[in-house]
Amino acid sequence: MIDEREHHTRPQSLADVLDPFAIAAGLLKNDVFILLPAFLLLATSALIPGLLEGGSGAYVGALMLLDRFLQLAVMSFIVVRWRRRFEHSKKGARGSSLISLRIMIVGFVVWGALTFPLVGAMMTPLPWLSSVCVFVFFIAAFWIFRFYFYFATFGLLSGSVQEVAHSTLALSRGNPGAALRSLIAPLAVTSLVWGLLLYPSPDGRSLFWSTMTSTVLGIFWILATYTGIAFALVLLDESTWRGSGLDPYRKERLRTLETQGRSSHFNWLAPRNGAKIFMVALCVVALSLYQGLQTGPAPHITVQSSEAQNHGVSVVLELTDVQYKFRGFNPYAFSLRSQTGFDISSGVAKVSFEPGGEEVTGPLAPEPSTVKLRITFKSNKTQEALVSLDNVYLWYNLKTLFPVTLRPENPQK
Repeated sequence: MIDEREHHTRPQSLADVLDPFAIAAGLLKNDVFILLPAFLLLATSALIPGLLEGGSGAYVGALMLLDRFLQLAVMSFIVVRWRRRFEHSKKGARGSSLISLRIMIVGFVVWGALTFPLVGAMMTPLPWLSSVCVFVFFIAAFWIFRFYFYFATFGLLSGSVQEVAHSTLALSRGNPGAALRSLIAPLAVTSLVWGLLLYPSPDGRSLFWSTMTSTVLGIFWILATYTGIAFALVLLDESTWRGSGLDPYRKERLRTLETQGRSSHFNWLAPRNGAKIFMVALCVVALSLYQGLQTGPAPHITVQSSEAQNHGVSVVLELTDVQYKFRGFNPYAFSLRSQTGFDISSGVAKVSFEPGGEEVTGPLAPEPSTVKLRITFKSNKTQEALVSLDNVYLWYNLKTLFPVTLRPENPQK
């Protein structure tokens, strides 16, 4: 009996009695009228490539900066919006601006800590330096994952940067699985919508559908922001909460949000529901990708020449694509096989423009609409064995295109 009394008198934390996912649903229900404008704002950086052509490094870098700025702007707006609702003593517009500025600065630092090592690993010509960059990236990812709730704590709490950062790390240390749990449903829903939008044009040839799939990431940012705020509202230490000038009737306010969330259309954010949605999303994405592999290339293709060499085949193709301008086309997806799918080549060794021989390493330019490509295939067969084959077909991914007659390489060439 003594133990039972002690159990009943032991104080419970809010995390023991409140459901952060129902609270997140309540937050979303209250903010339902700002969700569409927030999504459209996040979609801006995805819509720009469809309106303005560009492929330079500066253009891509500017889009990345804009994308991150919009993400942080939406996150800070939502957090500040709820900070003002929970404030016991109002800070006014100036206080809200400082909160947003802190979220922006810390957000760019977090983004840079992940981005720069990854870019360095991909661009450096030195293998040892690439390995160092990869190591730094994983170290940064580990610490930043522990710092995941920064946007919620920096938005809700007052105090110095050091104090708020300490509260963020303390929150993550006390609840090591909270960040992962808060991300399951947002990631699952985003994957499902992405898979559905991918289905009409899985290879990306349609500018409209490829643009639509690019905007889907906004769903993740919005949902993850609300689940992150909900966890912070529940898990923050009571003394830290009161010291930041927030509502003393915290439990009652959160209980109201929890009740609203359970009766809302957003009451599916729990990890169990997220796992179910994710399984459906995997099936949809797999079906969409399989359809893409079964779809032939958009350009009209004619064979200009096909020459067998020792342990290789060289095929010159003329491609014309007036409608889609080579969007979604990948010349490295070609292969040589028999009609039934038996491999004759072991992969594409090189793709180059004809004439000139300039190697193709990325997407084809939309202009001109007709190009000639030399596709060099690797093979383990001799020239004589290749020439003797009478069942050689050009494939694109899993799609059979047409037969190819292999001739011996021109010795004069």
